Amino acid sequence: MRIKGIEHLTDDQIMFELRRGGRFVIYQYCVSILIVTFKRPSDIYFVRAGESAAWKGIGYTLISLIFGWWGIPFGIIYTIQSLVKNFSGGTDVTEAILSEAGHEEIERAEEQQQQSVQHGQQVQQVSPCRTCGSRNILAARFCGTCGARVVIHCPRCGATVAPGYKFCTGCGSRLS
Repeated sequence: MRIKGIEHLTDDQIMFELRRGGRFVIYQYCVSILIVTFKRPSDIYFVRAGESAAWKGIGYTLISLIFGWWGIPFGIIYTIQSLVKNFSGGTDVTEAILSEAGHEEIERAEEQQQQSVQHGQQVQQVSPCRTCGSRNILAARFCGTCGARVVIHCPRCGATVAPGYKFCTGCGSRLS
């Protein structure tokens, strides 16, 4: 499934929003054709802190209201379930998304380390480039493949800050 609402955000910006109360949600909708009723989940949506999750799912709520209740008997039942679920903000799938993302990252790092050991190379800790996804050693400041800045360190407190941030997330000072 695709995640809508994170298209122009870096991983660090997403994590910042999650710490503020953002979450990943799925809405449900139903469509009926007389005696056949389909209940389906939406794509995954990223809802930032302060945004209305119920309002983001209004399209799926309207689909259910218009096309869902026609089926007998499940159209009425599924429509009511969809309305209740969507008006309550959808189904929160944040934990599942984060655990899956972390699991994939760990698998990639372990796979690369195994390949390095098999070829007799020295194993180094690596981090992915947020622009192109290629692996760079942890000490790298720029990506070896695309040249994008991998990390920025705050000159005042030394905290690691994601590229694109204008202020340090550790101390609040302006970054140049």
